[in-house]
Amino acid sequence: METGGAATVPPHPKPNDMNRIEKFEFVEIYVPSGSTGTRWAFPDLPKLRYTALLAMELYTVSAISAAPSGRPPISIANTQKAFLTLYADERQDIYRVPLVAMNRIQASTDPFVRALPLFKGQKITWDKSYVEFTTLTAPGADRRERRMRRPADPSYSYARPRTR
Repeated sequence: METGGAATVPPHPKPNDMNRIEKFEFVEIYVPSGSTGTRWAFPDLPKLRYTALLAMELYTVSAISAAPSGRPPISIANTQKAFLTLYADERQDIYRVPLVAMNRIQASTDPFVRALPLFKGQKITWDKSYVEFTTLTAPGADRRERRMRRPADPSYSYARPRTR
């Protein structure tokens, strides 16, 4: 018996299917050399306004040698002293998550997680969100982790994959 020629449509992939990237934004927070500040805000992110955050990943100098700007990424030594705070829906919902928990790339003896921390689709207020350091390692002090790091440019980079 025919059903009128209707085609069977496969179901739409679930939003938590983390094997695909629909939207991706590589974001950097530049920390100038010799800085004494401990709190660094995210830059203006117009492409990420009003988008639901599903996952976030960190790239260190052990994983990539340069960010899109040409600056070197953060060292593992500085990652271990950094904490992420995100404002969602005008509230400080995500407070002081260790930045090292966002590193899932296994490189050398660097700490890593096997799966990305997942978010529930919060609308992040990026201009209020920030990364906070207990202290910053001086350029050259963690040379072992910073194989490709230029001493004049201590910076770190973020990527924000999988938003909807």
